Order: sequence, then C-alpha cells, then structure tokens
Amino acid sequence: MPYQIKSERVSGVDPKTFREGGKRHYNVRIYIDATGGDSLERVRSVTYELHPTFRQRIQVSEIMDTQFEIRIWTYGYFNAKATLRMRDDTLQEIQGFIKW
Repeated sequence: MPYQIKSERVSGVDPKTFREGGKRHYNVRIYIDATGGDSLERVRSVTYELHPTFRQRIQVSEIMDTQFEIRIWTYGYFNAKATLRMRDDTLQEIQGFIKW
C-alpha cells in the first residue's frame, strides 16, 4: 500500500486518568505515511474515522507538514479508517490498527 495509517505515543506526555478509578489514557499521534514512491504532496486532506466509542469519532487534518496528524487520548488499541482526498479530488480509503 502506498499510504498507511501509522500511530505512536507522543513522547514527553505523561498518561492521565480522566475519572477516579478510570483507565490510564495515553496521548497518541495518528498520521499518514507515504511509501513506495508516493508523496504526501498528492494529498489535500485526510478524514479519520476512529472507534465508535470516541465522542469525536470523525476528525479531519489538512496539514501536510505534520503528515496529516491528529492527536487523541486513548487507553486501548483499535482499528481505524482514513479517507484521503487527493489534490485531483479523487478519494482513497485505507485502514490501519492504532497501537503504540
């Protein structure tokens, strides 16, 4: 696949618990990686679809300089989808597994 969803824990950010007795949440960076000679310069925006338990399940990034990243707080691993809107207005859908 020329484009992949990648994820990593944000370094230097401590985990936090949002409510008493709750699970530890980690700050995670989700972004797009271009491989196989494809370039992020061909991408205009990325719409991420996160796990249904997220309040803001649909998130959009238009910032190529950060590899179209979004940052979230999460306690678990999950599958995610991304729709890449290319500069020629075509769409590419990809899937990935969010873990850190």
